[in-house]
Amino acid sequence: MDRAGIGRLFGLEFMRIALLFPPQWDPRQPPLTLPTLAACLAGQGHQVRAWDLNLFYYQDVLRRSARQKKNKMLIRQYYDPRILMDLQRFASVSSALENLLLSHHDPSGRHGLFWDRFEGPMSTQRRKDWQLICNRPEEFPRYHIFQPHLLQIIRWNPDIVCISIICDTQILGGLAIASGIRKGLRDTLIILGGHAVRERRNVLSEHKWLFRFIDAICISHGEPALQALAEGAGMADVPNVLWFDGHQVRYPRQLVPSSGAVQPHADFSVIPVNKYLTPSLVMPIETARGCPWSRCAFCGHPNTEFLGNASYFPRPIEAVIGELRARINQGWNQFFLVDEALPYDRFYSLSKEIIRQRLSISWICYLRLEKSHNLEAFRVAVQAGCRKAFFGLETGSGRLLRLYRKGFQPNTAVSVIRNASQAGLAVHLFLITGFPNESTTDQQQTEQLLAKVLPFADPFGFTYDVFPLSVELETPLFHDPTRFEIFKPMKRSRNDLASLIKPTANWKSTLSNTSRRIKELVDRHLGPVPGLRHFDISQDSFHLPLLAKRAFSEDRSRLATG
Repeated sequence: MDRAGIGRLFGLEFMRIALLFPPQWDPRQPPLTLPTLAACLAGQGHQVRAWDLNLFYYQDVLRRSARQKKNKMLIRQYYDPRILMDLQRFASVSSALENLLLSHHDPSGRHGLFWDRFEGPMSTQRRKDWQLICNRPEEFPRYHIFQPHLLQIIRWNPDIVCISIICDTQILGGLAIASGIRKGLRDTLIILGGHAVRERRNVLSEHKWLFRFIDAICISHGEPALQALAEGAGMADVPNVLWFDGHQVRYPRQLVPSSGAVQPHADFSVIPVNKYLTPSLVMPIETARGCPWSRCAFCGHPNTEFLGNASYFPRPIEAVIGELRARINQGWNQFFLVDEALPYDRFYSLSKEIIRQRLSISWICYLRLEKSHNLEAFRVAVQAGCRKAFFGLETGSGRLLRLYRKGFQPNTAVSVIRNASQAGLAVHLFLITGFPNESTTDQQQTEQLLAKVLPFADPFGFTYDVFPLSVELETPLFHDPTRFEIFKPMKRSRNDLASLIKPTANWKSTLSNTSRRIKELVDRHLGPVPGLRHFDISQDSFHLPLLAKRAFSEDRSRLATG
């Protein structure tokens, strides 16, 4: 008998809670949200089960394609870890597998399923498409894949169903699942959570119709809300949720953060970890929630959490080390620290503690371009197993960095990126173009900054992305556009549930021209040797095993020649 059963035997009230993760999300890395929520709720004695319906969705499509012998062989090649020793072969097989997803997902060609996105005639940006899916969930492509799992959930009869929607591509799948469950379980509480719904909180508060299919929308940390619901609190007393009282949509009376100090280790036993679509599993680890800076104009962190002045909730270093050790004992040694950005002191302290504890791991992480970062700290991180750092540079223009409140200047960025490269870290840079009133001088300053750091970069491991500036809901850029030189009204037109607005009309051409110039600059400095940047590695976690295999190959070559 499990803990919940024992509790009921003695008259204690424990809940059955179903945690669901809908498509579409990249199936090559386990989602952290289900294991994190499961650990929190199970620790209170509740009976928790999780369904990664996104993984099941991809598995079903690949299973159908494997009926052909050549496709079965292709899938077998992809799962062989040795394929990572040959970057070009891996990229070729990965691309061929994505083509299988595309062709077998919908032979009619109306919907496209890729590793990192989902395409189709319905839009996550329009209310009419949200309503269509809610009223007719079978309109979601291959809805039949869900049906045996939904039947299993309905037979289990949970008290609470939580559907985690962390990105826009999951919205339609999440709504279809919510609608299917509502038809079978009229009295079960259905909660939507995750970034994609949280950032729309003020827009969704106007859509009463949605609450025919769900009971609440979590607009901040999920653990306090689910804990309160599981304890039997009425909606009016549950923190962090929007709910409908029969007449209007209500905001929560209070917003309560999840305490990093008492957060249990994520429980990955609730999902089939070894079934994810990767030849080399990289495990996600969260050392803190929120952003230590939380001031960038285009980022939702200053407003999306809106928990007073607190926007960063770190876990104790010893708790992080404990979780890493637990994962090592389970057989995993590759990790993606998925924090928004590790501040310098945390990055350095964690690196030193990994060395002190003699943890044999490799990892990658996101970092801010803080002037505190120095060559010695990066060398310690490399010794601790860090292989790559992802930086949000955005632009090399000092004017734009100040205007958009990035908190550093170009000379700091040059110093930090050089130090990271010289210490032996591979570097990824996130760049943005299409700022309103972005001048030719601004663009040239970005290229000049890149020219200063590229001679120090690892030609194999260096990568970058160029994105168009987008105005997200609930960001400083959205609430006060004129402060950031956006003087024309931003129209959402028929996309009445859009989470992103492009502030300039010519953003596509600007993106194309900027991308072309930066590619030419990077290739000129790093040469023709094939590297990660030459291939579409849309899943950040894949950088780690590819870098690890390259290092292993180099070590083997040195031994052979030495």
